Amino acid sequence: MLFNELDMKNQATFLLLLLSIPAMIQAQKAPDSPSKFKQTIYINLGSVIFDSQVSISFERSIYRSSTNFETRVKLNAGRYLVNGSDYEADAPITSSYYGLSLQQLIPVGKTYIELNAGAAQTRYSTLSDPSDRNKIRAYTLAGLRYSNNGWLARVGIGNLELLHIGLGLEF
Repeated sequence: MLFNELDMKNQATFLLLLLSIPAMIQAQKAPDSPSKFKQTIYINLGSVIFDSQVSISFERSIYRSSTNFETRVKLNAGRYLVNGSDYEADAPITSSYYGLSLQQLIPVGKTYIELNAGAAQTRYSTLSDPSDRNKIRAYTLAGLRYSNNGWLARVGIGNLELLHIGLGLEF
């Protein structure tokens, strides 16, 4: 089963996303409000010890409940700037990725908890074979976001975006 192939961090993110689904199903759809932004674009910088990446993301709101739970579709593309780990000869070294995911935003005061689950096409090589290859991987992320007057700031951790910060615009 696919769930058993995920590591513990990805399993936890996937389970959190599943647990948020009942709240979405029970909520009634709120009428669209002109003061609510439906689209977002932002840039992320992420790093974990020896790896770092930069990515650009676009989100589109597809559902908002009366309690401000929101579901979005997210498209993103990222490039690893540094892969400085001491890899084994056959370990995959990611160079770039393109992702598509569903995102759940859960309101907590003036901020939102952000949960993502989807798939990404990654380009990678190994030390034993430097030619580029592609692979489909799970794309998961958990974080916090704050927006004000069309500006967005976010922080989080993900399997491809690493420990990241992001800044962007809502429109």
